[in-house]
Amino acid sequence: MSKNVPEKANLPRSVELAQHIRTGKDFANTMGAIMADVLSGKVTPQVANAAVNAGGKLLKVVEMQIQYGTKQGSGQDKVLELVDSTSLPVKGAE
Repeated sequence: MSKNVPEKANLPRSVELAQHIRTGKDFANTMGAIMADVLSGKVTPQVANAAVNAGGKLLKVVEMQIQYGTKQGSGQDKVLELVDSTSLPVKGAE
């Protein structure tokens, strides 16, 4: 492995958790792990700041999906379409 890429065993705990965020509990566990990683010195405050800012954006998308999303099928899940896919130009059709 390259000397610039840490082995999986040496990665901060928050890195593994962040790859599997699906629920509010997953998100909270990841944020807690980021704090622990900063305190242990495995993550710099600058990297933690970037991760927390990205987490805020993720929460905003969830909020928008709940507020503006439309129900799909018989389930409770809502889908947020950012653009109407039928109005997008088709590549090569100019």
